[in-house]
Amino acid sequence: MPERISAPDFTFDSIPSIKDELLKIKEEAYVTPKEDFFGWFFKQPEPNEARPILETTYYYEKWREYALSATEPHLYKIFTTCVEKLNIYFDTLGNAYKEHLLTLLAGKEAVKADLSSQLSEEEQLLQNDDNWLVRFTDAVNAIARE
Repeated sequence: MPERISAPDFTFDSIPSIKDELLKIKEEAYVTPKEDFFGWFFKQPEPNEARPILETTYYYEKWREYALSATEPHLYKIFTTCVEKLNIYFDTLGNAYKEHLLTLLAGKEAVKADLSSQLSEEEQLLQNDDNWLVRFTDAVNAIARE
């Protein structure tokens, strides 16, 4: 039975929070309030001086640019680490599978050799010819694939 190979561990440091930095990316301006629909219906009889109010605008494009620049190095590091771990895992898995197949093949060859030793002389000559033909056919097929 081949050795048990476990999947790689994909635990990483968390990506630093950028929420506070995003909230700092804003534009503030004092603007005079515009009359809205309800203000037109409920107008007060005395003139009300329109005092400027602070209007804060957050632009998604600037947030997106900052988020990309802040997280891209961390994500690239995580991606390359995953690729390296998966390459090691698949190489190990492939080698274990190859060893397992070689073990099975050696067992089958041992059984074949045992059966061949029990054959008569004429049957052994036929078996040798058959083995040569199989090797020759495999070599021809290998050349045809190239």
